[in-house]
Amino acid sequence: MFDESASSASIVTTLSHRHHTMSDDGQTISSIFNEEDTDLCLRSADSVVFRVHRLILTSASDVFKTMLSMPQPSQHTLKSIPTIDLTESGTVLELL
Repeated sequence: MFDESASSASIVTTLSHRHHTMSDDGQTISSIFNEEDTDLCLRSADSVVFRVHRLILTSASDVFKTMLSMPQPSQHTLKSIPTIDLTESGTVLELL
């Protein structure tokens, strides 16, 4: 018999550890979202950094379009790239 809840938990656990690397400054970086030419970082609640393209986020999401068009308070930066802290975990963001 197939146990759907056990399989889902196993997949989430695997995803949460498989796609992360450590940067030189000790930050956990998503291996999937780690291109050098990005212009924005999203940091999950569990401190996983996702390097993303602002243009793609604003094209795909009205929420990001509105948020990024508003004046932003001073932000923490990762090598001078603006970083936005999110409430979702790294695992959730990778699944999106």
